[in-house]
Amino acid sequence: MRLKKTTADYMSEFTPTDREGIIQEKNALLAQIRLEQIRKKRCVTQKSMAERMRVSQPRVSQTENGLDLRITTIDQYASALGGRLIVEIEFPDGAVEPVFGP
Repeated sequence: MRLKKTTADYMSEFTPTDREGIIQEKNALLAQIRLEQIRKKRCVTQKSMAERMRVSQPRVSQTENGLDLRITTIDQYASALGGRLIVEIEFPDGAVEPVFGP
């Protein structure tokens, strides 16, 4: 007899649509945390990011807080830090396919 519920136990109580929403929200929160960490690791302020991205500082804050997580925005964010965004799809069989590029 299990005394504690697992995450899978809790998730099974939701509809598929609700589960997808929960997963999307989780991913947005994780992206929010990562973008800020990446920027700070590069010793870049939000103000400097805004100048590099040619947007306002509040817009950078919105992006880092998950309010603007479009691929184009994250690509612009990566470019402003001197990097490049790589988007891939990972399949259950282990295959990984890039979304952009050849």
